[in-house]
Amino acid sequence: MNQKINFDVMKQLNVSLIMECIREKGPISRADIAELTGLTPASISKITRELIKKNFIRENGLGKSSGGRPPVLLELNPKAGYIIGVNLGPEILEVIITNLEADILVNNSKTLENLEQNYVLDELFNLIYQTIAESKVDKEEIIGIGMAVHGLINSETGISIFAPHYNWKNVAIKKLIEEEFQIPTFIDNDARAMALGEQWFGIARNSDDFITINIGNGIGSGIVINGELYQGVNYSAGEIGHIVVDNDGPKCSCGNYGCLESLASNPRITERARKLIKQGAKSKITNLVNDNLDAINIQHVCLAAKQRDEVAQQVLKEVGRYLGIGIAYLLNILNPELIVIVGDINEAKGYIFKYIKEVIEVKALEVPAENIKILATKLKGQAATIGGVTLVLKELFAGPELLE
Repeated sequence: MNQKINFDVMKQLNVSLIMECIREKGPISRADIAELTGLTPASISKITRELIKKNFIRENGLGKSSGGRPPVLLELNPKAGYIIGVNLGPEILEVIITNLEADILVNNSKTLENLEQNYVLDELFNLIYQTIAESKVDKEEIIGIGMAVHGLINSETGISIFAPHYNWKNVAIKKLIEEEFQIPTFIDNDARAMALGEQWFGIARNSDDFITINIGNGIGSGIVINGELYQGVNYSAGEIGHIVVDNDGPKCSCGNYGCLESLASNPRITERARKLIKQGAKSKITNLVNDNLDAINIQHVCLAAKQRDEVAQQVLKEVGRYLGIGIAYLLNILNPELIVIVGDINEAKGYIFKYIKEVIEVKALEVPAENIKILATKLKGQAATIGGVTLVLKELFAGPELLE
């Protein structure tokens, strides 16, 4: 795209309404846009003409005629710009570049060997440069960088308030990225970004009230209420990992005892399986890791569970019980219609979901629990990076200034 997008036009509410309508319903006729948005045909014709000129949308065939000339259908032009999505998670960097429909062009990742701040940022910069180069997309065509970041994030200022795994505080990630690349950058907590990605491109596309729960090295959640992402007064909403689910449980990194994260996160799952095997329990996990118990990871536990391994199933039953307690709290307080689970634990969803639901039936109130759906993400390993991409798209389609 040779001509930069004029984002002034995106400030207009009518433009935002039309773009959102085309994104969700396209290919769609101008008449149908008028019916759905309430805008006048004249306004729609003027705005769509401008959007076609800017290359944001395009005409694509003819619709069914209701007696006169068949209407021309409009759709989003996915090649109108490109977006970089980043996942800055515990010990891992993931970077993708996509078009406006979140189709991935290039996907790169790197395991971090050092958690020192300058090293992490240097590796992040290098991976972004590598991804741009491999995509062969002109930098001028990249409209934004969206980052899903581990820890407590102020999404307005773009500051990482606290990233416990990296042990850094008040790092101005947005400013650092924008200074390096001269591209508008948006960041949020990883679980919240995942929720946004699910809402736009995932399994929650038809839901206005849902919660995404990310189970990894920690446990967090992204909450969507009435179609809007809920962040809380201090951007700390969704810290489900620090709900106490066992008063006699182990000490958590937050200082409390028996937090969900200290009992059901990936490190605790593998730790529990390792302990049982060392105590003499026979398990297929041993063969999967060639007797190297230190190599046990969540994938081994899930695979063994699917092979009907008693140790793995016992561990997942315990984890399902703890997750069920935590989710029951959320159901009683927020009454969502859908829970989306993100993480490698979905590889054994046939077992873990069963145990979660059993506990919910007992612990949650009948009304919020009776129709709740618990589903695995369809974005799989790209939930965080697609979430990052969606942070940019949300700004683009909402209409505020994106590039000034």
